[in-house]
Amino acid sequence: MRISDWIPALRKSRATTAAVAAPATGLEPTSGAAAMMVVREALGRSGWCFEERPELQGWTVSFAGDNLRWRMYVRIEPEVDLIHVHSVYDMLAPPELRVAAAEYITRVNYVLRLGHFEMDFADGEVRFVCVLDYENGLPTREAVARAMACSTVATDRYYPGLAKVMHGGVEPEVALAVLRRRMESPEQ
Repeated sequence: MRISDWIPALRKSRATTAAVAAPATGLEPTSGAAAMMVVREALGRSGWCFEERPELQGWTVSFAGDNLRWRMYVRIEPEVDLIHVHSVYDMLAPPELRVAAAEYITRVNYVLRLGHFEMDFADGEVRFVCVLDYENGLPTREAVARAMACSTVATDRYYPGLAKVMHGGVEPEVALAVLRRRMESPEQ
């Protein structure tokens, strides 16, 4: 499924991240099982093809965006009441360009409102992360869907600049400036 197919529906949603009671299942509202139900519902309504991964206490989803393909992981961490949404790039930052990639990521993170990019300096893996806390009650299905959408949009939107830094020899500040100009003037 392409991002452009589901973004209009997401924009119509004006859901809040207010906590809600667990569905009428008899489950505690902060239990891992109740959180899994909310995430499963959000994924089911998304229209995305997803694979349940019991060993991760979560799911994987494959995406094709405007700029690349990647995999998203949605995982429940019940011992600390968190839902993690990670979108992971297939490519790794080369060792000699990890500092430049980290600078690009830091510049991007400064303007993001929800979620952030991070890089593992040991192997160069870059991913976008959104985390929802459900300690005081479950987030709504819509809040989970928004976190997943935020992750997919940011992953696709900021990839071209990162690729220019990692493979094109472009300075991080320049790569982000070029990307921002393109985002402001899509006809270019």
